[in-house]
Amino acid sequence: MAHDANKWEDPIVKEVRDIRDRIAAEHGYDVRAIGRYYQQKQVRAARKLVTRPPRRPDVPKTATR
Repeated sequence: MAHDANKWEDPIVKEVRDIRDRIAAEHGYDVRAIGRYYQQKQVRAARKLVTRPPRRPDVPKTATR
């Protein structure tokens, strides 16, 4: 998609995307490294976290013979 010079750009969205790209670049765009970064950041935040057990997906019953 070509960039339209007249198109309005949300400055908050741009800032979030720029920060996201900077963090990704700092970690070589390695998804696992980025995940570890955010996990460490979460631990350092020392906030109370809510963890829920995984939910099993609803599996439709199949017809039996």
